[in-house]
Amino acid sequence: MNHQKGLEAFEGYSQMRENSTEEVPISDLPYHKMGLPQEQLDLMDSFFRELRANKKQQAKSQRQELAEYELVKNEYRERALEDQALGRAPTPMLESYEEAPALKDDELPLTLTAPKKPVETDNIQISADEKKEIDDLFANFKPKASKSLGPSGRRSRFQQIIHEEEEEASVAEIRAMEELKKLQRTRRGEPTRFEQAAGELYCWWSLPAGISAKDIKVSGSGGEWLTVSVRDVPIFDRQLFHQIKGDDIIWSLDAGELSLTLTKRERSKLWDQLGSVSEMQRDASGKVIPSTIPEPMSINDRLAKFRQMVTGDDGEEPRYEDLNDQSKQLVDAMRRFEHARATGDHNALALAEHDLEELGRVVV
Repeated sequence: MNHQKGLEAFEGYSQMRENSTEEVPISDLPYHKMGLPQEQLDLMDSFFRELRANKKQQAKSQRQELAEYELVKNEYRERALEDQALGRAPTPMLESYEEAPALKDDELPLTLTAPKKPVETDNIQISADEKKEIDDLFANFKPKASKSLGPSGRRSRFQQIIHEEEEEASVAEIRAMEELKKLQRTRRGEPTRFEQAAGELYCWWSLPAGISAKDIKVSGSGGEWLTVSVRDVPIFDRQLFHQIKGDDIIWSLDAGELSLTLTKRERSKLWDQLGSVSEMQRDASGKVIPSTIPEPMSINDRLAKFRQMVTGDDGEEPRYEDLNDQSKQLVDAMRRFEHARATGDHNALALAEHDLEELGRVVV
């Protein structure tokens, strides 16, 4: 009894002492009156500031742990009252532990005794009657409002995170649709990159982030028309420059880039671009509509495309005898052009340039 009275006499003494004691300003600490150099004083001040900051952080963490414990305790109390009201067995939160004495609301348990026996869940089997009993138990159960969530507002924070993620997804989808429509308008949907070999065409479109393969549809109806749609936006939907084999289209999506491989209907035929070159259109005032103006192509551009077609690797090596008449004329004109440029024959060079222009598309 004497020991108990002595403990009660000093109960809470340390807390009252801690709350009543005011921190001495760092500038009034004893080492400031010892005539130390300023550098050493600054070093000591920095040390004690950091020490006090760590102490405050530890106290804050302890207060937070106490608050979280109170929150868990209140949740458990509410569940116990609800189990009692519904006639259910007590919640098994502490069933596996030794029975502990009842605690008051303001008491914090320091330790939990060891469990009686570890719970084995690997081979547990529930019968049909037990499943029905569990279903009936939760049939009319409605979770309470955010009373048990405590002052931290965890549920509202979770809903806020979900709302922010939905907003980000919506903004990303709008941005992707804008980029797709920009692809549709740029050069009438022409690929970002376009290359060719003697028998194949290679096209690439750079797509916005978030596009998956299920968002893409490619069809080549009749070999004369190609449609490439991404999220129902037809980024390319027009007649082709020449015909392809409509049943021989290969496409893939890799690192945000859509790649198409098309097979030419007529081998060794030069394609200036993927889509057909439409005639220039004019508005009501007679002015040319800019989007209908064909893309300019110089002699050097056409020569580069032809070299690409001849040297492109599609599994078959092109031969001069396999070329059509127009391609043979283009090869002959190229040879005359290269020879005239190498020999410095300006007259022959002018004639070769004229022939190349006649064989190629008119330069706008």
